[in-house]
Amino acid sequence: MLTNSQSGLNVPCWQANYKARPLLNQLILVSKHGSWIFLAKGEYASLQDGQIEQGLFARLAQRGLIQTERNQQALEEALELWQAPHFRGTSLHIVVTTRRCNLACRYCHASAQPVDSSCQDLEGPVADQIVDFIFQSPAPSVAIEFQGGESLLNLGAVRHTVVAARKKATETGKKVRFSLVTNLTLLTDDILSYLKENEIGISTSLDGPPAIHDQNRPFCSGCGSYQEVMNGVRLVRERGCHTGFLTVLPPDSLPHYREIVDHHLALGIDILCLNPAQALGRAKDGGHVSDADEYLRYYRQILDYTFELLDKGVVVADRFFLLALQKITDCSDVGFVDFRNPCGAVYSQLAYDVNGDIYPCDEARSFPEFCLGNVATDSYRQIIHREKGKEVVRASIPSHPLCRECAYETFCGLCPIMSYAEGKGLVPIPPEDFRCRLTIFLFDYVFEKMAKNPEQLSSMLRYQAVRRELQKVRTSLGR
Repeated sequence: MLTNSQSGLNVPCWQANYKARPLLNQLILVSKHGSWIFLAKGEYASLQDGQIEQGLFARLAQRGLIQTERNQQALEEALELWQAPHFRGTSLHIVVTTRRCNLACRYCHASAQPVDSSCQDLEGPVADQIVDFIFQSPAPSVAIEFQGGESLLNLGAVRHTVVAARKKATETGKKVRFSLVTNLTLLTDDILSYLKENEIGISTSLDGPPAIHDQNRPFCSGCGSYQEVMNGVRLVRERGCHTGFLTVLPPDSLPHYREIVDHHLALGIDILCLNPAQALGRAKDGGHVSDADEYLRYYRQILDYTFELLDKGVVVADRFFLLALQKITDCSDVGFVDFRNPCGAVYSQLAYDVNGDIYPCDEARSFPEFCLGNVATDSYRQIIHREKGKEVVRASIPSHPLCRECAYETFCGLCPIMSYAEGKGLVPIPPEDFRCRLTIFLFDYVFEKMAKNPEQLSSMLRYQAVRRELQKVRTSLGR
């Protein structure tokens, strides 16, 4: 804490509430609650020396980058706002309807089983126990996401769970919503009618043009799945429904990023949900895991390309870029459980296997050692207080000495399970951890854009605002 006599200037006592990072011949200061400011090197030097002038003091105090007696309560409230998404009870529940799949995607993290495999499906009694467990969460609203394998191979479990969950929601006064992850190859008009009538959202995977998609996502027979997926997309759109699209980028897809982006745009897809191929399941076994250096090199080119298109009046945005932008502009952490500090494991999401085993998150179900218990024998309270789950959550909180010095610690989104999968231990260690490097790269990129070309970001923010309003309309229409 500096005193007035120490500073030599007529400013109140204050203490630092920021971490600094050099960027573009200036510095970016970020607070614990996500506020930030650019400072020239001279301004930062005077701040470090305690020779802060009144104008700079006022700017820093107003943004909460320095703490005084006057703004202390406001800073506490701002920190509560930032952390608000983290402590509402587990709201996302991933229910595996089957481990079977009709595709043999080469990066499948679930290591899905062939269609004719036995004892791989969720059955009614276990589904009832999962629903009972889900509604023990204190969250006022829960989201149930059906996954596989290919979830439509066991549509009966989806139907059963929806009925049971709706009944439970009525009994408890909670809200429930549903989504379903599917490769779309089994979608029929009757199935789509059911999904639409029951307001079940749809997400699918599309890895790019036919040659790229078919190489990554073939049927078990070896034939490509692109045409069947597109048939499903057309059916969904003809019925006025909305589909989210996920794209995985294994190493040999990366050089074709322009083709992939252009293909998405041609289909009217304006949000790129890009993921590297992770060290799970078939990707790890088959050597298809994305290298961090290569991925980040191409990721920069992808982001540059989206802004090149923006300058031409074509708007397409990357999901993680938008999430980073949202953190910076909203001064609140995001609800997206895979990009938070701490991560969403256990306290915001849980995953349930077909036998009722409970895992901290979707990725963790690749590792039996992360099983937290079973819905037949354990209560929600027992699971969230179990040391194994707490260990995962603690590991996601940046704790390394380098983290404590990092300006982006507040924004971070570490993934202990991915660190474990990569053979580096449960606790991610910077600076080589993949997620650590992605966070630093991404926020450097966003702040560089803010410093060099803020009008581009203004255009992106206006677009994001329009999208949010459109999503509200879609939600109100049940789409």
